[in-house]
Amino acid sequence: MFATRSAWAGPREVVHIVFDPNVISYEKLLEKARQLKCTNAVYTFNSEQEKAAKAYGIDTVISWSEDLETKQVQTSEQKYYLRNSIYGILPLTELQAVKINSLLAGMGGRWKPEDFLSPRQKTLLKRARKAYASDPESLRGLGFPEDQRQLAGYQKTLEKKLDSLGH
Repeated sequence: MFATRSAWAGPREVVHIVFDPNVISYEKLLEKARQLKCTNAVYTFNSEQEKAAKAYGIDTVISWSEDLETKQVQTSEQKYYLRNSIYGILPLTELQAVKINSLLAGMGGRWKPEDFLSPRQKTLLKRARKAYASDPESLRGLGFPEDQRQLAGYQKTLEKKLDSLGH
């Protein structure tokens, strides 16, 4: 998967997935969506996807059209569970953010958010938890950047803030 984004398509909230079919097949995406109980409706972009979704047993298959009224979900609504947790201040890649948000929403099964963190991120999480425990307001205003090119700079900002708090 290259990217995901939340949007509204007509009356439905949808997740638009950009993927490379040489890496993961459309059928595998459908299988994963079914496991996560995200297949009450599937929008397709071509006849091959439509046939695959119907063959996979998806009840509502909708052909995407350019005139379908769409709007992107506000940034504040995206990754809601992540942004409202201690993990939301960590410098996360887009893939980590999506996975951890899903876990926090209760779609994790056997996984924990820490399973997707690097050793450095786990250290930052431990420090952030200590700072939060001593003063819940101390980390207000921090949050991972949407632009992945800003991750390294954001990590330094977070580390300086934790250093200044003695954690």
